[in-house]
Amino acid sequence: MANRTFTQIYFHVVFGTRFRKELIPTNFQPELNKYIFGVISKRGHRCFIVNGVSDHIHLFLSFNQNDQLPELVREVKRTSSNFIREKIRNKRFRWQNGYGAFSVNHQGIERVYNYIENQQIRHKEKTYFQEYDEFLTECGVEDKRDYLIGFDD
Repeated sequence: MANRTFTQIYFHVVFGTRFRKELIPTNFQPELNKYIFGVISKRGHRCFIVNGVSDHIHLFLSFNQNDQLPELVREVKRTSSNFIREKIRNKRFRWQNGYGAFSVNHQGIERVYNYIENQQIRHKEKTYFQEYDEFLTECGVEDKRDYLIGFDD
């Protein structure tokens, strides 16, 4: 019997460095992005783009129904932390405890891709905190305290 299951689930995931410290050197970011892209792809997801700046990173992917988002993010953060510690020799590097995951409809693919692609330009004018606050507003979150308090963990 054929498996007649179809899913089309897109996620825009964002998370930062612990305490939002600028710990990811600009010249290392392309290598880190490629590494994370590979981790996501090996788990059976279609990764469209990975990009970020010195204190946070964005992932955009088509989600594999046979995985769980918290497990994927945990794996990405764990393996990329080890990769960063080894490559830039920062033994204390850590990602923040949480993350944001935002669903994207099919019509939004190009918009989200372009948004992530242009992170370096965008963050010349806006902080990660401001960006994340805007994401929550767009999602209709009125009481943001639970998501922004502890933002410095």
